[in-house]
Amino acid sequence: MSAVLGPIHQWMFDKIRLQEQLTGEIAEKAVENGWEDRESALIEKCTKEDNRTLEEAVDLSNIHGSLSGLIDEAESAYGELVSTLLSGHPERWAEIEALAYDFGTRHAANDAADPTEVYRIITGTLLSGMPCDRAEEITEQDENHFAWEVTADLHGAWWQDPARYYALRRKVIEGMLAPTDYELVSSSWDHYCIERKAS
Repeated sequence: MSAVLGPIHQWMFDKIRLQEQLTGEIAEKAVENGWEDRESALIEKCTKEDNRTLEEAVDLSNIHGSLSGLIDEAESAYGELVSTLLSGHPERWAEIEALAYDFGTRHAANDAADPTEVYRIITGTLLSGMPCDRAEEITEQDENHFAWEVTADLHGAWWQDPARYYALRRKVIEGMLAPTDYELVSSSWDHYCIERKAS
C-alpha cells in the first residue's frame, strides 16, 4: 500500500465495497424474480464489477476527494436501484427487507461483544459518509446499552422515499445483532439504541 494511504482509508474503502455488495445482491434478486432483465439499463447502471484495490481506485494526490466520489457513486446506485424497483411495485418491499436482514446476518457482530464493540462493528460495516462528516453522535453508553443519534442525513437525497433507506438500515443492523444478546431500539430514523435483550 502507498505510504500516503492509511488504515482509515482502507476502512472507508471496505465500507463502500460492502454497500456495493448489498446493492449487487438486490440487483441479482431483481433479475431472479423477473423484475428486471440482467441487461437492463437500471441493472447495468447500478451494479459494476470493480475489483480494483484501494490504491488503484483513488487518486493518491486527492484521496479524500476520491473516496467521497466513490461514496456518492455507491449511495446513488443503492438509492436509485431500490427506489426504481419499488416504483409502482410496493409488494417487492418485503423481499428487499429480507435481503437486507440476511446481509446483516452475514456480517454479524460477535456474540461476545459488549454494546460499545457492537456499535464499532456496525459503524465498520455501514456507510455514513466520511469520518469528518460527523454524521453520528454518541449520546449514552454503559455495559448494557449504547445509544446514538444521526446528526446529518447523508443518505436521503439519493432516495425517492428516504424512509426506505433507514428502514433497510435497521434491517441490516437487526441482522447483525441476531447472534448477540442485544437488540436494536429505534424511536425514529435518527435515534438508535443497542440494548441487552430481556431475559
